[in-house]
Amino acid sequence: MGSSETAHNHSYDVLRIIAILCVLFNHTKHYGYELYITAADPFTRYGSLFLAILCKIGVPLFLMVSGALLLGKDETVSTVLKKRVLPFSVIFAVMFFLQYLRVYRAGGYDELSIAGYLRCLLYDDPIAPYWFLRSYLLFLITLPFLRAIARQMNRNLFLLLIVLQSIATILDVTGVLLGGSNAVAFFPAASFLFYPLIGYYLSVHQEESGRLLRVLMPVSATILVITVVVLASQSAVQGTLESLFGPVWLYAITVFLLVTGHSFSSGQRVLKEAGSCVFGIYLIEDIVRNRLEFLIPLMRDVIGALPAALVFVSAAFLVSLAIVWIGRRIPGIRFFLH
Repeated sequence: MGSSETAHNHSYDVLRIIAILCVLFNHTKHYGYELYITAADPFTRYGSLFLAILCKIGVPLFLMVSGALLLGKDETVSTVLKKRVLPFSVIFAVMFFLQYLRVYRAGGYDELSIAGYLRCLLYDDPIAPYWFLRSYLLFLITLPFLRAIARQMNRNLFLLLIVLQSIATILDVTGVLLGGSNAVAFFPAASFLFYPLIGYYLSVHQEESGRLLRVLMPVSATILVITVVVLASQSAVQGTLESLFGPVWLYAITVFLLVTGHSFSSGQRVLKEAGSCVFGIYLIEDIVRNRLEFLIPLMRDVIGALPAALVFVSAAFLVSLAIVWIGRRIPGIRFFLH
């Protein structure tokens, strides 16, 4: 996801790597992401809740990097369709077809047909992580419109987006606390709009990054610590608490600024190779995780539940990275997994 046509920025590789590690932890379910629900010891309860909140920045970071790399480009609509939408649509269709076959063989679908595949493609998520493929395809399709908006972005519009997103977050949390839903129909909450525009703005106004980071760092840290302490202190947790995780967008912006503020002068080749494999890792991580889940019980009793989950995430990342790195050497594959 993104482009490498201009001078390579290794901070975006680091952000992609952080993002996919967050996604991997988010998908660890009861043996990682949801440990705080049943954990009795404070280390596991507080630690897993902290990571559960922080890992939610994965998708925002992906979209912010894409906004930083793509919204400033000058491309015709036909170029966008041929160079970006078409290759991604092929990936979208092929991966959904493979997962459709996989779920059908497991008994998840009653029929194997064109109509069944189209329903899967357009309406179902054969595996939960694939919701993002639809969102990212929408982002690519709307690139010409987003670029028109991005050209008008200035400090006031940036602050307006932040204020609106802050209001949306407050309304979300308040709604949940009042027994309602956190699905506030507020336009900046649409990830394919908010995060790419924020990523683009921060990438072209780097002179503001230092000052902004000095403000956001203490604010983000304070809110995050308070959120973890308050939620972890609940005597009984019924299900996940993600609807009360608060301003994930704030943590994402802070991490984005932290990483892009460094030059990463060492290990650039490794970072570039790993960063270029991240999208491919996303496509296969569900399969790899399922194959490696046998490691969890082997490690849990030896090093503890949370450390076992972190080692598992690292193993899933490295195995997926190796598979994608090899796959990208196959002629034709690299074009789709850049």
